[in-house]
Amino acid sequence: MKGDLTTGSPARKLFAFTAPTLVGVLFQQLYNIVDSIIIGQFVSLDALAAVSASYPVTALFIGMATGGSAGATILVSFHFGSKQMDEMMTSVRTCLISFGSFALTLMLGGLLLDRSVLTALQTPAEIFVPARQYLDIFLLGLPFLFLYNAVNASFQAVGNSRTPLVLLIFSSGLNVVLDLWWVAGLGWGVIGAAAATLLSQALACVTALCLLQCQLRPWQGLGQRFRSRTLRSLIHYAVPGMLQQSVVAIGQLFMQSRINSFGTAVVAGHAAAFKINTIVLAVMNAQSSALSAFTSQNLGAGKKDRITRGFRAALGASLALCGAISACAFFFSGSFVGIFLEKPVNREALDTGIRFLHIVSPSYLLLGVKMCADGLLKGLGDMKTFTISTLCDLCVRVGTAFLLSSTIGYTAVCLGYPFGWIVGITLTCLGLFRARRHPPVTAST
Repeated sequence: MKGDLTTGSPARKLFAFTAPTLVGVLFQQLYNIVDSIIIGQFVSLDALAAVSASYPVTALFIGMATGGSAGATILVSFHFGSKQMDEMMTSVRTCLISFGSFALTLMLGGLLLDRSVLTALQTPAEIFVPARQYLDIFLLGLPFLFLYNAVNASFQAVGNSRTPLVLLIFSSGLNVVLDLWWVAGLGWGVIGAAAATLLSQALACVTALCLLQCQLRPWQGLGQRFRSRTLRSLIHYAVPGMLQQSVVAIGQLFMQSRINSFGTAVVAGHAAAFKINTIVLAVMNAQSSALSAFTSQNLGAGKKDRITRGFRAALGASLALCGAISACAFFFSGSFVGIFLEKPVNREALDTGIRFLHIVSPSYLLLGVKMCADGLLKGLGDMKTFTISTLCDLCVRVGTAFLLSSTIGYTAVCLGYPFGWIVGITLTCLGLFRARRHPPVTAST
């Protein structure tokens, strides 16, 4: 069956499944980089800082959408692997309805609380208005964002990673064209950048829904439109995934408030360097989600020996990728950061970005190991340990930033990342050791 990850060489299957996703992630991050370059070069340093000030909030919602998507992939993959097509179709439909309803609720709540949130983040007065404008337009696109990720989860679950790649290239390419037109050409500034993202997300979402309908046409008559029992299983998988991604964003929310207190130049420098960090996280999340789908399909098929072989293959690929990115980020830190800053380059902003990459990038190998272990743990259904590991990672990261920033300044923010990853990987590996001796029970509908 097309998309079946339970047969053939685990390494080759994982590579064939993951490669399009990684290409899509890199393409999306390339878009994000171009977007920041356009804002930084054609608008101003304050505009880049304004987008950065609202980034922790937007990242929180993006994290909830992608984390929930990863959980939905696990649920649908299990039924696909065990050939329970009626349960699979019920799961897909329940995911779409639940994600859409949840997104509408978040959108309304976000529009009501936007000013209060930006105030709590100590957003500098000179960038408060454009930061709020960017955030409000982003919030209007939440239903498209969540539905697109629900559709993407369904594609991933049945082993189709190429269609999401094509959609991502289409959406990102359109976004860049609109950015160049509305921001660089018409001078719409931050509003133009946000509107470009909204329109490209909406078109990608509608197209994705149509393509999913075609993908699942052979099984359209099976399953139910919505089932509460399936929703409970979805919550079991999706909420920890949302929590994991949201925790990263929440941690960034707390740290952004500390970063904002250092001034606009530090905010802009951190935003420029954090683009590299975002690339690594996105790549590792893609690898982790692919491994979760692979693990869940093979768990449903009862082929546990393939799970171990798949994990080893994924770990080797992750270490190679993280090692290459780490070396580039460390040795060419000044060049990377300078791309995003308006000319003439603000020296304080440049030094801030370089310091971040010099401290954080050597620990990307640790992050690669952690994310692979997380993917395996999620695929096995041990969401409790995964959640605990994520929360402890957050506590260490935020605690380091707040406790040490009064003495060593911005450096404390940088140190929080490797310290948190060390704690997280320790707890995740302990969970895997326990799961090996006492395999967790997989929830089903």
